[in-house]
Amino acid sequence: MAELGLLASIVQVADIGLRLSLRLYAFGETVASADRSISAISNDVSLTSSVLKELGDLLKSDTSRIYSDNAVKTADAVVRECSKAFTEMDEMLLKKVPQLHVGDSAKQSRASLILERLRWPAIKGKIELLRVNLDRMKSTLTLMLNVIIYAKQVSE
Repeated sequence: MAELGLLASIVQVADIGLRLSLRLYAFGETVASADRSISAISNDVSLTSSVLKELGDLLKSDTSRIYSDNAVKTADAVVRECSKAFTEMDEMLLKKVPQLHVGDSAKQSRASLILERLRWPAIKGKIELLRVNLDRMKSTLTLMLNVIIYAKQVSE
């Protein structure tokens, strides 16, 4: 039963990550001072979401349940950490850069763009720290994914 909750969490967190990735991408395109690091952060968020989705798909299709209870607990902990990081990044962007909304970049005034350029340095360090944590979680998820795939191949 815990697996059903985990699958739902994985799908939800992957979706949150993909939306955050789009918001980060839009921010990077809108705010010149955000430099290239925002694009890299957007890519990391997107890749982490993709790994989450792959793990969810694999767990969903695994009828033989080759993974252990410990693997489920570990995956659940990592998914929660990813969710916290995604939510924190998103809230930070919306709080510090309130004009930021996907698709609104053409409507923004010159003054609001200048304000957003000034706000990026205030949140850059914290977002970079969250990015490093996401990278660690992505590595854990990728390792877990590979172990499950290997166990599935060995059992066949």
